[in-house]
Amino acid sequence: MKSEAVFSISLTVVLLVFAFFLFQPEADPRFPSHCGPAQKFLDLNWNGYPYEVDQPITRGTPGIPFEVRFGQPVVRTAAGPFSNWPLELDPPQVLEGSSQVPYAQIRIPMELGAEAYFISFEAAILPSESEPAAYDFTLFLDGNSTHSLKFDWRGEVRAIVTPNHSGEKFVTIPPRERFRIEAFLDLSQERVSFKVNEAEWTGPTFGRFKDLTGIRISFRDSLSGGAVAAIDNLEIYSFMDSNKK
Repeated sequence: MKSEAVFSISLTVVLLVFAFFLFQPEADPRFPSHCGPAQKFLDLNWNGYPYEVDQPITRGTPGIPFEVRFGQPVVRTAAGPFSNWPLELDPPQVLEGSSQVPYAQIRIPMELGAEAYFISFEAAILPSESEPAAYDFTLFLDGNSTHSLKFDWRGEVRAIVTPNHSGEKFVTIPPRERFRIEAFLDLSQERVSFKVNEAEWTGPTFGRFKDLTGIRISFRDSLSGGAVAAIDNLEIYSFMDSNKK
């Protein structure tokens, strides 16, 4: 009887260990393996309240988890390659001779005190059919300094790691093409990486970042206007050091 009980307990332990490894969730391949557990901070797809289709989102609109810095973003039923309520960034027209720059920009406040951050979203740049191309689309990661990913009207994509850095081109994206952006800011290892579709760039943060204070997504057009950018499926994750309690 005693041996049967020991066998039963041993079998139960083996089955539990097997079940643990069999059913534990697979690691997300987007996240570096040295990071601690991912904490989802934000998941935006613009579908439903408080967003209304074709109604501008103005500065101070209640219930939205971001700030409208410039322009009036609008949720559309479709825009370019997007067909499921993307957010359209359409810079306002500026009078000729004005010192203003036609920007449309949103900002997500951060400052979570995390060791690392991951940002992911989809975008497309939709030039005007009649106006000359003169636009840029930029993702800014703000802290003690700013690192950015910039798309220009030629389709060239550059990673810019200091204000005085002209940027390193690492991929070209045709207009009107739907593409995915991923950014990973690792404060503990002082590294930042940008990924556009399958092309990736990685560089140092130069130790200036104490925390990620904000994320800005910006679209700037020429004075004549006509071009817009569309974004969708925005996700942000934070990570704490797996060695910290």
